[in-house]
Amino acid sequence: QEKLQKHATFAGEVEVHQAAVDNLNKTGNTMMKKKYVMSSDLQKRLDEVACLWQHLLDKVSEREVSLRNAQKRVHFMHEADEVASWIVEKEPVASSDDFGRDLEHLEVLQKKFGDFQKDVTANEAQVKTVGELANSLQSENHPDGELIQQRMQ
Repeated sequence: QEKLQKHATFAGEVEVHQAAVDNLNKTGNTMMKKKYVMSSDLQKRLDEVACLWQHLLDKVSEREVSLRNAQKRVHFMHEADEVASWIVEKEPVASSDDFGRDLEHLEVLQKKFGDFQKDVTANEAQVKTVGELANSLQSENHPDGELIQQRMQ
């Protein structure tokens, strides 16, 4: 999040310079219309500046996309880790072979299992959300799609 904020600040600084680049082009074109002595050199320089400016804008855009993809990956991994941790925590209850020694013990186990079922129901939405998030990232061809797919298995 912090890197995205810093990037937004940087992108804003770059955007502020758009007016200077536009002004430079306007001045250069005016000079060439007035048949400035070094018009061919001036055109080369204007083309060079335009090329460099476009390259900078492209890099700023690429960086933003990369940061947003990283943010999405981190968010997904965090959510997936929480769900996986919860599953590991609950797995012993689900796979227990303990059926009780007596009526009292059985009632305790039934209560634990009832609590477990409520917990599963309560966390079902989070598990579903992680799956939907993974599918969404896969459908948008996220650069870390393979890693996301592996995490879902």
